[in-house]
Amino acid sequence: MEQKKSIGLVLNELRKQKKVSVPELATKIGITRQGIYDTFAKRTSMSMEEMNRWSDAIGVKTQDLIDLTLGKEISKSADNGAFGESILTHIQNLLEDELREKNNEIREKNEQIRALQKALEQAQNLSSALLGKSPEYPDSRVIPMYHAAMLPAGIA
Repeated sequence: MEQKKSIGLVLNELRKQKKVSVPELATKIGITRQGIYDTFAKRTSMSMEEMNRWSDAIGVKTQDLIDLTLGKEISKSADNGAFGESILTHIQNLLEDELREKNNEIREKNEQIRALQKALEQAQNLSSALLGKSPEYPDSRVIPMYHAAMLPAGIA
């Protein structure tokens, strides 16, 4: 029967197997050595983000960390999952490129929207001015148009 282990215990076992020192691990993870020892002694659960960070620092696959925590044996395939990981890494890179491209498209569309909003505002202001309405005098009536003959000499 498979026996669950605390994540802290599994991390310490893996660290020892991979011959990673506590100071080295603390530097890679970005916490104090005491924080490393506290994790080994007290941690019973961990977010996926933390598991990924710890796995990378120790040099193991996150899935192996999860399997060992659940009391399962880790697979010892010939390539140790390197081929599958390289495919996943490639797919992840493609998805990240696609995401960057879509974000750039969204930025461009937002700039177009802002330009159209500004043009609309200008058209509305011009329309209001032509109808004799202005933001300063919202209730004003249409301004009478002067005939050229009514203007003083030399202005027309």
